[in-house]
Formats: sequence, C-alpha cells, structure tokens
Amino acid sequence: MARYTSYDVAKQLVQIRNYQECPVSGFCELPPDVLSAFLWLTAEWRNVSEMETLIQMGANPHEEHDGFTVLEQFLEGHDGYWRDDLVAPMVEEGVKMLTKYGVTRADLKHDWILSNCHKIIINSEYLHGFLAKSE
Repeated sequence: MARYTSYDVAKQLVQIRNYQECPVSGFCELPPDVLSAFLWLTAEWRNVSEMETLIQMGANPHEEHDGFTVLEQFLEGHDGYWRDDLVAPMVEEGVKMLTKYGVTRADLKHDWILSNCHKIIINSEYLHGFLAKSE
C-alpha cells in the first residue's frame, strides 16, 4: 500500500484546483498537517485571502518545508517572479496578515531572500521595518 505525505496530498489539491474551481474553505475537514502543507504551497502564489482562510481552518503559519518557511515562500513568490515595486502593497498586506497569526522576522531563515526582494522592500516602509535584522 502506498503512503502519502501531507505534501503529496496538498500538491494534488493544487492540481485539482487548476482544473476545477473549488474554494479553499471546501477543504475544512482536512487534517492540520495537510492544511499546513497547502498553506505553504499557496504562499508561493501570494493569495493572501486564501492563506488567511487556511490559517483560520487550522494551518500552521510557521510551517517549514524543504528548509523554507511560509513567510519565505510568500516573499519569494512563484519561481522568483513578481519581485518588482508594483507588488509591494500586496506583499505588505500578506506579511501584515501573517503577523496577525504570530509570524515574526524570526520566520525568515534565509537572509539572501531579502536581496532577491529588494525592489519590494524599498517600496514599503512597513516591510523595510519588519524585515530589518535586529542587532
């Protein structure tokens, strides 16, 4: 019998949603580990409202997978795209939402991500302050 991880299940849900409209609230009966994996995958696409819904349903906003956190996935964006100044308001909104659920600067484990997102950070006073490294 095959064994599937929470990430295997979450990846299949993402694929299903590519072909069939299904709101994330429809997955409310899934266990927290699958919801957390789904949150981590969703963060890459910066869908703030879906991310918040998943957290409210029990997903862990501090989820870490393959060495990266939800915050890092969110900042990087899909394949590293969407890093220009035009997305700064959306990224700021998402980071503010994550902080409502306990995410802090400590959730950023890889500082090199900041250099990839420089144009976003310099166009948001909030992000500049939030992501500044404490001495």
